[in-house]
Amino acid sequence: TILSPKTHARNMLGNPGFMVMSGHAFGGNLIEGFRTAFQIFRTSSNKQRQDMFEEMLKRGVITSARADEMQSFFEEGVGVLDVHSDLFENDIYKTNGKIDPKKWPRKALDVMTKLYQLEDIGWKAAAFMTEMDIYTKAGYSRKEAMDFAGKHVRDTYPTYELINKAMQSIKLNPLIGDFVSFPAEVLRTSKNSLVIAGKQILSGNPILVRSGLTR
Repeated sequence: TILSPKTHARNMLGNPGFMVMSGHAFGGNLIEGFRTAFQIFRTSSNKQRQDMFEEMLKRGVITSARADEMQSFFEEGVGVLDVHSDLFENDIYKTNGKIDPKKWPRKALDVMTKLYQLEDIGWKAAAFMTEMDIYTKAGYSRKEAMDFAGKHVRDTYPTYELINKAMQSIKLNPLIGDFVSFPAEVLRTSKNSLVIAGKQILSGNPILVRSGLTR
């Protein structure tokens, strides 16, 4: 669960595999990606990071990551736990603007959920910036580069809202396990990465050809 350190380690360390598959060598983008991702805790004073976060939200790069899977598992399960969506909202642990000690478990769950998101969003933000750099150098406008970057990150990094309904129902089976989404996403992103690589190689643009060959 999201309260398990092992789960967070797996979530954090799983993303470099998608980075390698996409041919991304982040460099400084990785640091900037996580700095941008920290806005799930508080809005950055850096206007550029605010704008970048909003652009990623607009293009569906940023979602609530695997926290959505945990929430839906609790809500759609067989009634073992009565956990409602308000557990995943902000400030529900406060009374008159102050933290209510009786609600600290909700605060803890909120923090752990955001850590889940941070572990996912940081890598995706770095990937978005890297893809933007590639298409900007290839001669595309900033908006066009952002559009390509958004689509490529959604297509080649885990985006659990894209899991089909059949797979979503399987994850509720206690005999199979609740996190079947990850292997399903590995298959989806691997296929999409090959498709993108093929298009880039055939584009004739030297920058895109090099990008395609590294996938």
